[in-house]
Amino acid sequence: MSYLVRLGIVMALTLIMGNPALAQYVTLTSTYGYFLQAHKDNGETHASNDRRGDEETWVLIKLDGGMFALRNSSNDKFLSAQEGNCIRANRDAIGLWEKWRIEQAGDGQFRFKSAREDFPGYLGTNPAGEDSPCGGEVHYFLTLQGHDQEFKNNPDRVLWRIQPWTTKSDGSGFSLAKVLQTIQQVVSVAIALAP
Repeated sequence: MSYLVRLGIVMALTLIMGNPALAQYVTLTSTYGYFLQAHKDNGETHASNDRRGDEETWVLIKLDGGMFALRNSSNDKFLSAQEGNCIRANRDAIGLWEKWRIEQAGDGQFRFKSAREDFPGYLGTNPAGEDSPCGGEVHYFLTLQGHDQEFKNNPDRVLWRIQPWTTKSDGSGFSLAKVLQTIQQVVSVAIALAP
């Protein structure tokens, strides 16, 4: 196998690992290391669990115009930026409030920016146990001029890691990214050892 072919394999695996849309399910992990969760009964959002279940698992849906939507796998509702700086997963259909643009933030982290131009902001979280006025740790960080002090003071609170999965819950599936990472490491070692 030529060096260029081996390099191509490593590059392809790296691209696949960085593309969460290749998995059916994803989790979002906050800057504090906890999963984004939506309660099944009312869609209230939290970021205080360190174990993944159905409430912490999402379907990432690619939309037109570089937008995405997140549907919770437990309650089958869409994540929505709502009035009062609330984030809830309680919408049955995708409208403007349920659309998100994913921005790369470096170091494997991403920001979810709302498509709402009239109410610009990001999906964000407080530390575990520090509830927002909406009920859970998760809330909307406004970037509207004059209302953006919380965002400016806490820019790390809008950072998320995206992890692809093959199934909804822990124990019944495996992390696609971890499998691909292992394959990439094996291929990298093989390339390094090849004559």
